[in-house]
Amino acid sequence: MHRFFIERENIDGNNVFIDREEAAHMKVLRLFPGDEIALTDGCGKAYLAKLLSSGKDGAKAEIVGELPDNEASVNIHLYQGMPKSDKLELIAQKLTELGAVSITPVYFERSDVKGDFKKADRINKIVREAAKQCKRARVLTVNSPISSKQLPDDIKSKGLAAVVPWEEGGLPLAGAAKGLSKDVAVIIGPEGGITENEIELFKSAGAVPVTLGKRILRTETAAIATVSALMCLLGQWE
Repeated sequence: MHRFFIERENIDGNNVFIDREEAAHMKVLRLFPGDEIALTDGCGKAYLAKLLSSGKDGAKAEIVGELPDNEASVNIHLYQGMPKSDKLELIAQKLTELGAVSITPVYFERSDVKGDFKKADRINKIVREAAKQCKRARVLTVNSPISSKQLPDDIKSKGLAAVVPWEEGGLPLAGAAKGLSKDVAVIIGPEGGITENEIELFKSAGAVPVTLGKRILRTETAAIATVSALMCLLGQWE
């Protein structure tokens, strides 16, 4: 069943207005009045609906029921060292598929990438398409970049327990996961790695350094691997 995004304010009882961009996609897919479609508000709700009409200015549908919730019962927030090239796009796409809820780019002391963050619109488009593909009802939130010095206050303000994979070692990830609750931050360094000063700063906010094994992983691999492992360790793959 084809899935489309809707804005929550466009729901009026069981009647829904669907914007022109999604309506154009319906035309490409050759959908007609009477066809069943899936709708999601991107915030956790998904609906079964019947298409009523579609045109160049948008479409209308009628909600006929709710679809099962397939969101993870843990909220994983990734704090990703700003990577080079298009790696952030790959990470955001895969985190959407894995069920994470947010990604925050971080400028570390050893970050090779500096300057303005100009890819937010493109990354938001990528995560929306990924959410459709994996049938999520919630869209990964792409936050504005912060510095590593701001990171501790950010995770404390959100009440997040945190793990930080570090090439210099730490607790085994499986052991650290036993003390994690529903809301978890994963801190991944950039290509240049995390400094000892930054590790101490993160530890002061309660973050636990962990090891991912004997091999050094690329930043994009570390992000995807850590979130995948936590989803398994926290019972999301049962």
